[in-house]
Amino acid sequence: VEDEVMRMGKDTALESCEPVDPADVNAATKFLGRGGEGGYMAVIEIPDAEVLRARLRDAGLTIAHEQNHHGNELTQLHPREFGTLLEADENGGPKYEIFH
Repeated sequence: VEDEVMRMGKDTALESCEPVDPADVNAATKFLGRGGEGGYMAVIEIPDAEVLRARLRDAGLTIAHEQNHHGNELTQLHPREFGTLLEADENGGPKYEIFH
């Protein structure tokens, strides 16, 4: 998967991910096989994962995956509802820095 991080203001970034090898069978290539070319995942940085998760559940939206990854809370929203996989990463974790 290839990614591009775009800074959007002082403390905000958008990360776009897309597969680079269509022969590599993974979730990204399967997703694009069903929907055609385009970005596979958009990643945004958020201040509080629990607040976001509660708001998503209250709105009736599907959380596809929740994970603590090296001290950083990640929340993935189902592509069926957004047209692509949307990941929200809680900022401020000990090893997370979106501006690589």
